[in-house]
Amino acid sequence: MMIPISSGSGSAGGSLLAEVTVDVFYAMLERQEAPIVLHREAGWPTQHTYVTRWQGMLFFFKNRSPTDFSTRADVIEVENIYQSWSQVG
Repeated sequence: MMIPISSGSGSAGGSLLAEVTVDVFYAMLERQEAPIVLHREAGWPTQHTYVTRWQGMLFFFKNRSPTDFSTRADVIEVENIYQSWSQVG
């Protein structure tokens, strides 16, 4: 598990960022009322990166194939995902 910690509090810039498995990620979505997932597809070979926020922390996982969360979360397609000026994924 990767957990970089940045300065600040109460904002996305001050959040913990942790890499989790797809099963843990899905379990976190199940515990939320209206979850939002950011999705980025990039690279060669293609890599899919998914990010969600839960209890003030950011969680992500990467997968070579797409994962369908559309029935459980609002999925937002993004071009890049950054955390404290460092790109994730």
